[in-house]
Amino acid sequence: MIAYCYGQKYVEMVCTIIPSKKGIKLGFYKGVDLPDPYHLLEGKGKVSRYAVIRSEEQINSQAIKQLLENALSAYKQRVS
Repeated sequence: MIAYCYGQKYVEMVCTIIPSKKGIKLGFYKGVDLPDPYHLLEGKGKVSRYAVIRSEEQINSQAIKQLLENALSAYKQRVS
């Protein structure tokens, strides 16, 4: 697992990259609160959610870019 964060605390995390058998999972702290207009987020946890990337085309998709932008905005709101 690789975590992208601006500090050492869980709350300072923007996202994680998790290799799995189904594909690459992008995990999001407070993913339950992220806007997800493309309905990519999966998981049943109380806090986190993830999106599974199954193809190279999906990596550069507008939907994934939007999730990452939303996660960065949420991070900025948490730490301000």
